[in-house]
Amino acid sequence: MRCFHSCWSLSAPRSLVSMVVLLGLFAVEIAHAEEVRWFRYTSCDPGLSSFSTQQQQDPFRVACGALGTYYFGPGDFESSGSCSSASHGDEVPALYLSQDDPRFLPSGAEWFPCKSGGCFGRRSQPWVAVVDWNQGHGWSVAGLIREVAGSGVDLVLFPLERTSGLAAADGVSDLDVLIQLCAVAEAAYQAPQDLPLAVNMSFGRLLDPSVSQSAGLVGRWAFQDEIGRVLDHLSGLGIQLVAAAGNHAELLFPASHSKVMSVGSVDIEHWDSTGSAQRSWQTPTAADTLLPAYGLYLDAGSGSHWPVPPGSSYASAFATGWLAGYLVDQGMSATQLGMHSGASLGFEVNSTTYQLTLDGQPLSGSALSGAVGLLKRALEHPSSVCPGLATAPVSVTPTSVTPTLPTDSADELAADRNLPLPNTRPCVPCHGRVDDDGLEIDLSSSDGLPTGWDLDALYLMIGSSYYQISDSTVLADFVDGDLVALYLEDVGSITAGTPVALVYDIGIGTSDEFWDATPIHMHP
Repeated sequence: MRCFHSCWSLSAPRSLVSMVVLLGLFAVEIAHAEEVRWFRYTSCDPGLSSFSTQQQQDPFRVACGALGTYYFGPGDFESSGSCSSASHGDEVPALYLSQDDPRFLPSGAEWFPCKSGGCFGRRSQPWVAVVDWNQGHGWSVAGLIREVAGSGVDLVLFPLERTSGLAAADGVSDLDVLIQLCAVAEAAYQAPQDLPLAVNMSFGRLLDPSVSQSAGLVGRWAFQDEIGRVLDHLSGLGIQLVAAAGNHAELLFPASHSKVMSVGSVDIEHWDSTGSAQRSWQTPTAADTLLPAYGLYLDAGSGSHWPVPPGSSYASAFATGWLAGYLVDQGMSATQLGMHSGASLGFEVNSTTYQLTLDGQPLSGSALSGAVGLLKRALEHPSSVCPGLATAPVSVTPTSVTPTLPTDSADELAADRNLPLPNTRPCVPCHGRVDDDGLEIDLSSSDGLPTGWDLDALYLMIGSSYYQISDSTVLADFVDGDLVALYLEDVGSITAGTPVALVYDIGIGTSDEFWDATPIHMHP
């Protein structure tokens, strides 16, 4: 078996606004977003000539299906026509992630799942809408959906990209999310007999608790209402909405919307040792559904497997793929199945059966081969999917400590600065192994941290205990991505089901600091 690297090489100038994409993409400089004004029309369409702006910028028109038509412009954008808008507002749109770049593909890119978006396209089959980046993140999310759902489900990409020329010099904002969800609504409006089975949204941002649900809200997070309006509409058509719950114990938007099924990570260690599903420590308690989000290996062809970076992006994709494949096999829609607001998918595993559940009830016939294959690979001993290490691990003895971690998680730092969600994980190790003297962590699929980012501290978390790794040579190799494997001695007993993770204290520039973590699937 071959197990290819799952990370991107990074290089970016040191900056207070240099951020890294969720799940291992790359760092770019981000300009702060600018104010955007919008008008939505339902009973009439005023046309482009009915708008004016001192910046001489043409308005950006977006058809949104049965919800009407949006016109977007800069902050001084004005309507001079007689057509009355159904809603309007101003906002500095909240940012999500910086776009990843086609120059940065993971090592072993020739085996990357859904390389170059190759699994997107229509073949007149039932389909799933994938709102995501048309680069590595979107391709790997689609690769997981395709592997689980099978070839009987088409995937259509609605790319997260700056299509309007508004809001930010780089990066994706609420405006861009709204535009792509409107594109889904428009597709449904134009072909009501050919609705998508589901919409997968493997991304998110923190909510601002001060946001109301009133139309026409003026403020930084006003597009949240407009996105919610489109989500309500799509759900009302019987389309299942699925989104990533988040990776820092706080529920993200749009997963927090009442019509969206939020999907978080199951605690794979607890599942491996007991056979029962409970949320992982980094998963929000409000997550509707739990599926594996780390310890996964996608089929990359020719007997190779791609280790999935940890995160609820892939749990969301797992849920979407399994549900869509099951619906196609059964010849039904999500509504006919009984999906509803707050519905919870799950899975059951015993010695003979792998099956999907809905609100705790098993769904007969749901043992799709793709889903079963991924679950089995997650549970198997890692030697079945990753080779043994050619390089001996570096041994260190960490010190038991009570750490003082930064106040902000990656999510909180992004929300405070209205910046893309940072992520500094050196991606997912293939696995960890435990013996009587300590544990070995495989870092052969990991790259280093971005240039200009400081690793202020590195910890091993075992349950509620922390051990600090202080060896300067080891830390330097870790930051540079040159550490193939690490053997940690004298860290106490690791019992079955205990969560294990690498935890990072990261500094950017002189003032920004946050924590992040990589969960590790441990094996005896």
